[in-house]
Amino acid sequence: EEEAALWLLDQLDALGVPGTRIGIADGVFTAEQAARQRLPQRIRVVPAGTAAEYLAPLPVGVLDDSSASAAPVVTLLRRLGVYTLGDFAALAAGDIRDRLGEQGARLHALSGGLDSRPVVARIPPDDLECSIAFDPAVDRIDQVAFGVRAIADRFIAGLTAVKLVCTAVRVELDSERGETSERTWLHPRSFTASEVVDRVR
Repeated sequence: EEEAALWLLDQLDALGVPGTRIGIADGVFTAEQAARQRLPQRIRVVPAGTAAEYLAPLPVGVLDDSSASAAPVVTLLRRLGVYTLGDFAALAAGDIRDRLGEQGARLHALSGGLDSRPVVARIPPDDLECSIAFDPAVDRIDQVAFGVRAIADRFIAGLTAVKLVCTAVRVELDSERGETSERTWLHPRSFTASEVVDRVR
């Protein structure tokens, strides 16, 4: 994670985005709070499982940044003498939901390090990109369309095999002179193989 953060900082610096800081934590809210802390180091890592402990001393006012509708809840908490996220998290979740509703319950969960948007691990889908090279190069549209037909059939069949459909397709053409042309199409339902060939044409 730290290596990835260092790489990201290098890229942002190269793009002319100075003063960037990165927070790494179990959830997005905790990571954001870690990034917002003005520390000498630009990367702040909150060890796994310690989000609640890290958030506890922070003022309840940081909840204002998590939602535009958090301000009334934060104001009420201050009037009740609840000044830190730790104080808020220590209150009974059921009581908070009864008194402050769903919005209050969500903010209460965030205060305790229970991010409402956890990172969900997933397996990236297979790369189903298809390409064809004409050697020697062709200069007629019907030759290109004919050559692409089998590729389009294989492309759509590959998607169907993994229970997917194609709702957007990008066609890139390279010429023997090094020129590149590309265009993207969207479909309101899904592309068939013949429709892919039509887009290439």
